[in-house]
Amino acid sequence: AGFAGKMEEGYGMRGIRREVAAVLMVQDHRFPHVLVLKSRKMASFFLPGGRLRPGESDAEGLQRKLTKKLRAASSDDFQWDIGEKIASWWSPDFSSHKFPYIPAHVTKPKLVLNVYTVQLKASCSFAVMNNLDILAVPLFEVYSRPEKYGPVISSLPTLLSRFHMNYLD
Repeated sequence: AGFAGKMEEGYGMRGIRREVAAVLMVQDHRFPHVLVLKSRKMASFFLPGGRLRPGESDAEGLQRKLTKKLRAASSDDFQWDIGEKIASWWSPDFSSHKFPYIPAHVTKPKLVLNVYTVQLKASCSFAVMNNLDILAVPLFEVYSRPEKYGPVISSLPTLLSRFHMNYLD
């Protein structure tokens, strides 16, 4: 069974699939960049994160997923500074389509993706899994580019516009 089949099976056993994702910001030449992961197999972009375990809170799951996917090279007891939730994305069916709201005709969404800001230290390095690449993509590059980055990542400039960003020299 493909992704849709696995989602449908999981929904029958556990109900709505809960996922979390992190927005990690860096700067380069005083331009804000977002860290995204790129799958080498499918050439798709996504934010670090993933599916939560049953009973796991968003914060616990995001700590676990970030540690697994980005393994901070600085230390084994690295704690991620998880900030506020900036968006929730909903899937009305077992496809990969997500909406920033629950459509009016949907009474039982199949997936919710909660997106959080995560504050990085002034300097840190990561080791990613073998099948992934980590990229720092300028915010202006992802703006209104859902065909390349998907709706979640391409919405980040708008979602982050309410924050004041301090740039370090």
